[in-house]
Amino acid sequence: MNVHEGKGLLVQPLFAGDRMLRMVAAVGIALILCAMAWGGAEPPQKWRTSHFVENNFREGPSSDVPTVYHRDGFLPFVRSGEKPVTEDRLPQGTGAVVIFCYVQGSDGRAKTHAGEYPLPDAAVQVSDSEIKIILQTDWNGYVVAALPVGKYEISVRGMIRQIVVKERQTQLVPIRAGKRMVN
Repeated sequence: MNVHEGKGLLVQPLFAGDRMLRMVAAVGIALILCAMAWGGAEPPQKWRTSHFVENNFREGPSSDVPTVYHRDGFLPFVRSGEKPVTEDRLPQGTGAVVIFCYVQGSDGRAKTHAGEYPLPDAAVQVSDSEIKIILQTDWNGYVVAALPVGKYEISVRGMIRQIVVKERQTQLVPIRAGKRMVN
């Protein structure tokens, strides 16, 4: 230890001997752990997009119909136009389901009309052996929900689909709830 001249204070150099060695070792270990964590981790997954056309979901966005944004571990959402992305994590032990309810157009000659018509405000029943819930479609015919992992029955206007919800994954479920005659 040194005595500061004229003031009678004891001053210990900041990086003296063992203390400096310990500090350098601690910083080195922290840097190594950070590098290992960063290098070993998966890069953040980007949002995937899908849209519904011709009786099925297709990959990619659409400028004509609402786009579904989905990403493992996050609650999906449906957007039309330019709206901000929301990032709500799914609760542990759950998966997500995006249900699109629609009516198929027909021109009366057993030929499919170009288009499906969304079914707004439709009651969607989701049930398993223990629960039964009723959800309602938005004005675009979509319902988005986080559900506990398991097997479910989804019914809309008497049409029934069976699905399996897997942890941190999103199921895209189209349900045709009827046909509409058009000219």
